Amino acid sequence: MEIGVGAGLDPSPEVPCGFEGARPVGFTPISIDAATTTMKKEWGLPDAMVDWLSSLNQIVSAGYAAGISPDVATLLGRAPITFAQFAQNHAPSWR
Repeated sequence: MEIGVGAGLDPSPEVPCGFEGARPVGFTPISIDAATTTMKKEWGLPDAMVDWLSSLNQIVSAGYAAGISPDVATLLGRAPITFAQFAQNHAPSWR
């Protein structure tokens, strides 16, 4: 299994942000083993945290976190927006 590849996720290396002039967002899937090695050897994270983060990555990779809960709209007081719309709304902040 690779991190970031799962139901509802596009493993393509570049995903457009959805508006004119935007740079594509890069994505490079990596294996669980590579992520675990990096977290332990390069970042120095304790085993318990590495295990927890690996579990979380596998949950996301499998697509179990792909849905949007109706609670989002309740908490925000409005319908949720897409990442493309968020990027469009805040583009001036990133230029």
